[in-house]
Amino acid sequence: MRAPSPWRQSGLFGLVLALLAIAVVVVAILERRGSVRDAEIVEYAAARRTDPVTLVLDLARTRPVVVLGDVAGAPGPKRLAADVIAALAAGPGLDYVAIEVGSDLQPVIDRYLDAAAEDASALVSQSRSTGGGGAASTFLGIYRQVRQLNVELGADRRIRIIAIDSPDWPPVGAVAPSRLLPLFAARDAWMMERLMDRIFERDETSRVLVFVDGLRALNASLRLAASRSASADMPLLARRLRSALPGRVAAVIVDSPATASGTAWVGYRGSRLDRLLRTTAAGLPLAIPLRPALPVTTGDITVTGPPGLDIGLSPAGALLSDLADGYVRLPN
Repeated sequence: MRAPSPWRQSGLFGLVLALLAIAVVVVAILERRGSVRDAEIVEYAAARRTDPVTLVLDLARTRPVVVLGDVAGAPGPKRLAADVIAALAAGPGLDYVAIEVGSDLQPVIDRYLDAAAEDASALVSQSRSTGGGGAASTFLGIYRQVRQLNVELGADRRIRIIAIDSPDWPPVGAVAPSRLLPLFAARDAWMMERLMDRIFERDETSRVLVFVDGLRALNASLRLAASRSASADMPLLARRLRSALPGRVAAVIVDSPATASGTAWVGYRGSRLDRLLRTTAAGLPLAIPLRPALPVTTGDITVTGPPGLDIGLSPAGALLSDLADGYVRLPN
């Protein structure tokens, strides 16, 4: 007769079976919680969905500074920005459009807007004038929209475009991840200084649309770390603006598929909401206001960047409603 296994005799076998059973139950509970959470999100969106431009207009009526998120390589957010510009000009008003373009290109932009006859050749010849990351032709639509509106509005109501990005961005050639940390920190600080110097220190009541990468539309900090370097916790642009202009800033993040090659640098690449709301959106643009009850967190946001960088958002686990005021999903 074969002797019982020492493993069975010791009770370890039963213990392992018990632990496996507990693991199965925990996984089932977590999956159910995830399903319930997803169902809550879809139900919320179905009940509160609105048109993207309408959402921005509603926010702009009480908060004159709107930060609208872009997605590198996606034409949809650029078209939305042009539509929002027209709606703001016709509605609550618009004084400035701030774009994520090198500030050294400001003279080129001013010449395009001020010329008697439209000539976009100088803008086209400067690839950085369209924000990089593909979808250049749709980015040009933003310039054209402002120019056309200025002709209709007249000199006393003209809209100015302010280029707010660092003139040293993007860096030329390969850059070690450790060297990217100070560059990113300096970049957001530069944008904030540019906005204050060119707009808000002159007139803090100005109505402004700030069109930047979706990360910069979040009331959060970007956590970056590279090998052999300490983690850098960098306040993003929307957080800086909210601190400087309390109660006057609203932010909208946008999910939209990229149809052109996007930038290789750190940037916003979408959220779980995009996948969850495909059926609800039914192939149409969808926008929802964000509320604390909506169970979406920083962990549901996708951020990508070059190899060698550890990237995250802080505060970790914060509700999306604490980071932005509205969400837009644009179809293909």
